[in-house]
Amino acid sequence: MGWRFRKVVRVGPFRTWLSRSGVGCSWGFPGFRIGVAANGSRYVTIGIPGTGLYFIKHFLKHRPQIAPNSSPPRSSGAVAPPNPTQTSAPNAPGTGGNSIPWWRQKNLP
Repeated sequence: MGWRFRKVVRVGPFRTWLSRSGVGCSWGFPGFRIGVAANGSRYVTIGIPGTGLYFIKHFLKHRPQIAPNSSPPRSSGAVAPPNPTQTSAPNAPGTGGNSIPWWRQKNLP
């Protein structure tokens, strides 16, 4: 494990710290704190003062981008309209329907 450096400056409920990775800041009181880490990620900390027990939740700095070749996002509960050129149900027995399975047609995994 290497050496680490962090200098914390406290002014009331505000904390600012300087480290090798950058500058971070937070606001809060014992048991609750909201902050921005040196790398830019936001977080919330909730804990029980004096016990060392706490929960920290980090939030994404940026939303992940969808890859250009990925399938479009599925809407919840929406059903695609029927294909007007299709005369029978897909893969219906005895009809010789479409050879693509029904779960692929509906974009299911």
